[in-house]
Amino acid sequence: MKATPKLQDTLEVFLEQIDGLESALKEMKNISPNLSAIINELKSIKIEPDLKNFQSLQSNHTANISGEINRLTELFDDNQAKLEAILHESKNKTTHFYLYILAAFLVTSGAIYFGVVCRKAEYQLNSQIENLKSYNKDLENYIKDSKQVEKYNKWIERSKSH
Repeated sequence: MKATPKLQDTLEVFLEQIDGLESALKEMKNISPNLSAIINELKSIKIEPDLKNFQSLQSNHTANISGEINRLTELFDDNQAKLEAILHESKNKTTHFYLYILAAFLVTSGAIYFGVVCRKAEYQLNSQIENLKSYNKDLENYIKDSKQVEKYNKWIERSKSH
């Protein structure tokens, strides 16, 4: 069986712990007035920050930021104007390009048209020449076959003699 501690031993341990607590409380009482004095002293301190420096810094920053915003706005406006000029120039070049293409198309179309018309006229002339050659050849053959040349020559001789 287990031995139970004696009441006397338990009381001794209890009294030792109470003595330890008592000495800790005395120390706290000694610290407490010092701590209360420090707390009261801290309460009496009033912190008044000097915001004049911060206001001047803030106004300097505001001025710097305003200057930077103005510079960036001018830069943006300049770049926008340059881009608009480039766009306008590009539109002009594109318009000129299309006008040149139109002029080249019209010249080419005109040349093709006149070439076709001239070729057709040449073909018609060659066809007429061939028809006339054929007609003349037929007439010559007729004259040769009908002996018209001999009759003509005889007629001329008779006319000279009269």
